[in-house]
Amino acid sequence: VRLHRVISWWLFFFGTLTIVGGYSISNKWVPNITFFTTMHNIFEWAFIFLMLYHLFYTLFFVRLRTFKMLKHPFRHWVRLIQQASKWAILAFVTLIILSGFNQYEWAAPFLAGWAPFQYHKLFDTFLVVSIVIHMMAGTKIMLRRKKISTWWSNLLILVIGGLLIAGTLVLELLPS
Repeated sequence: VRLHRVISWWLFFFGTLTIVGGYSISNKWVPNITFFTTMHNIFEWAFIFLMLYHLFYTLFFVRLRTFKMLKHPFRHWVRLIQQASKWAILAFVTLIILSGFNQYEWAAPFLAGWAPFQYHKLFDTFLVVSIVIHMMAGTKIMLRRKKISTWWSNLLILVIGGLLIAGTLVLELLPS
């Protein structure tokens, strides 16, 4: 379990670097696009492998009984939010990864018709919002596990999460 939590933080780290790198490249914020594209590709492959590990471990080794949680939704509302955001992340990551593979010559002929590169930029906002919600729920669960559940910790999670979501929306609305 401890290794899985460490992997989850590495997943967050590489996911953040991948997303920030992608925004920097698409908005032309960096002088050397070739270098940042290479770094984006390295981070994306690390993200893909860590995401596959996280998904495999969560599906097969973590016993989250969703139907039991649905019987008592008020007791398990944070876990239910985390479950819903997990499936949203999985859907958006799949769309973004498949459309991002269009940059590789070996994949472009297969994916160009039904996963154009425009999807790569379109769904990234939804992915970031889903990740922030997932991390907010995970942070709340972690603090509850450590017996830290006060009004100010809840408020801090909401403020930081809200600022991250607002920042994402502002970046998306900026002209490229």
